[in-house]
Amino acid sequence: MTSLAVFSPEDYTLATIAALTLASTRSTALVVDLDSRQQRWCGGRSLRHLVDEGPTGVDLRPVRSGVALLGNGGVEPYEARDILDALIGRWENVVLLLPGDLDVPVPSVPIRPHADPTLLTPFIRPAVYVRTGWSGPPVTPGPLVRRPSTSAVQRLMAGGLPAPGRWVRDWSAVWDIPWQ
Repeated sequence: MTSLAVFSPEDYTLATIAALTLASTRSTALVVDLDSRQQRWCGGRSLRHLVDEGPTGVDLRPVRSGVALLGNGGVEPYEARDILDALIGRWENVVLLLPGDLDVPVPSVPIRPHADPTLLTPFIRPAVYVRTGWSGPPVTPGPLVRRPSTSAVQRLMAGGLPAPGRWVRDWSAVWDIPWQ
């Protein structure tokens, strides 16, 4: 079982795009939004519901291949620790979408724009860098992935997944890096 958490010190939208793209590189994956201020993906059961009512067997394992999304519904990550442990233990691939650099029970991957360091939040950990057009070296060690196409971003923001291609393949390698 493989699980990662992602966050961006600069841009929550970039972290959201990263979480969905990472999940789309696997045949089956669950993305869990840990930002209690967000209400996206809450059309059905949410993390808040699982904390309040308890998970069912269907919640704890995939019933089909593809990417499943679990919205937050207004619960803080520390309140959901037992539920997160259960999901991580039963799903083959889990991506936790963090609102910041939080303490979670899986490796945490910073997602950063590849930009002039004077424009970025000071940071020393390895990260995934998303190309922005700047040609300098990344600020810290970590892979440099292609910039997403406009259509990929539009699909992701509309609730879809990116089409398979080079950009998605770039993200596939992120799972294999020994993050801390």
